[in-house]
Amino acid sequence: MTPISKNDILCRWPGVARDIDVIRGDFPGGNCEFFYAREPLGRFSEVADDMAATYPLFPKDKRRTAKITSKLRGGEESWPIFVEADSLFIVEGRHRVVAFRACNMPFVDVIYVMPAISADDVLCHA
Repeated sequence: MTPISKNDILCRWPGVARDIDVIRGDFPGGNCEFFYAREPLGRFSEVADDMAATYPLFPKDKRRTAKITSKLRGGEESWPIFVEADSLFIVEGRHRVVAFRACNMPFVDVIYVMPAISADDVLCHA
């Protein structure tokens, strides 16, 4: 994993600004750090299976994934998924994972998210 700033994320994938705002809202004071990695899609296949299994109950999710799949097949660049670094929970991008699988993409861009650690945190636990 390589550290990546919010600005660098937005330069590469401008469409994920809302994702970042939602994610930062889950951290006290919006303090989180981002790390980039390119991962095999298979690492997230269980999430894709679980998400796809809910489509009979949530047809809107199926339509949303179909829209993403169509864009990818039309040549649009994929957006990353955002994953909690400690739990591997996909915070943003579950529909994308299913679409990536439908497009037979072997790898996915992942932004791992974790709480920012301040100097005060380090001193308090030393």
